Amino acid sequence: MKSALIAIIALLSSYGFAQEADTIPPNWTLQSTFALNGTQSSFVNWNAGGSNNISLLGSIDASAKYAKGKIKWDNDLGL
Repeated sequence: MKSALIAIIALLSSYGFAQEADTIPPNWTLQSTFALNGTQSSFVNWNAGGSNNISLLGSIDASAKYAKGKIKWDNDLGL
């Protein structure tokens, strides 16, 4: 179970997304950042108590900006 979880995390962390520059419409600037973090705590022979746990945290920050002449439009997304 633990080795399967580590393998899945390793695959997800090395998987990236790319977009060719010629498919982006002119006057638009696109930017994004994806993150996935994981932690594990394990207690053995712990007299005072404690609980084992596994945690995954993910985040996405993306932006799309349009600029042409006097017109400017900024879109931001944070999850």
